[in-house]
Amino acid sequence: MNTRSRQVILGVSLACVLALSSGCLVSPYTAQNKQDVPALVAMAEDTEASLSKVREPAVVALGELGTPEANDALIGWLENGAPPDLEAAVFRAAGASGDVRAVDPLLAALDSIDRGKADYEMDPGDQLKLWAVIDGLGGLADPRVQKALLAELDAGHSEVIDDVNLSAALAAQGEAIAPALEKRLANGDDKVFVSAAQALGSIYQAAGRQERAAELLKSKKTFRIYAGVITGNVTVDRQLVIKSLNSVGDAMMAQRMLNSGVKEYEAAARTWATAHGYTVESWITP
Repeated sequence: MNTRSRQVILGVSLACVLALSSGCLVSPYTAQNKQDVPALVAMAEDTEASLSKVREPAVVALGELGTPEANDALIGWLENGAPPDLEAAVFRAAGASGDVRAVDPLLAALDSIDRGKADYEMDPGDQLKLWAVIDGLGGLADPRVQKALLAELDAGHSEVIDDVNLSAALAAQGEAIAPALEKRLANGDDKVFVSAAQALGSIYQAAGRQERAAELLKSKKTFRIYAGVITGNVTVDRQLVIKSLNSVGDAMMAQRMLNSGVKEYEAAARTWATAHGYTVESWITP
């Protein structure tokens, strides 16, 4: 046997030893396919295993399974404490399971966060917790969840939660939350109206009610649905958006259209800017 051959065999042997020592006796995907909930729970609770490659995927798999046994495990962790370093993963997976029993403990977790602070003042741990709880709540359609999500929208914490995550959580509530979101379009704070508009766009696109979004573009109170149109959350004729800019739009709308990457919007925004005494400047940021 030559030296090269020995090195290859030793490398394979070492990999096997490392896999066994980390507790990876079965992959989370194999366990998921077999609906082996006890194995997934054991993997999640094995603090010697890799957090990103073993433990977190095991929690995600439990949320995706959605079986009574898998849900029981997630609810148990919510109520009694998640395994070390897995709190955020459990919040998200519990919501993804769709089990309504997750609503109360998730709302309790939300209440435990000092949300009276501005985004930049929040503790990094609270920022992560807030993001994960909102992500979890988004998977649970419930009036209490809608109230909590709207409160976070009004609080302006979109920089912590992220516009995309917050709008997705709001959109998951369906048409029941649409009237409240339409009211938020009148808010000039982009931390509020952008998430509201994007959520509304997703809701109306899914419901086949694009005409409602087109109708909102016509009113001074609701024209900020454009934020959902420009980002592609809902399909509306581009000429309607341009007409909205010229009739009820403002500089904020023109700027978003100018940076949309859509030639028709860019041209209309430049024309609007000139007509209203604005100049357009371009620059490249590193």
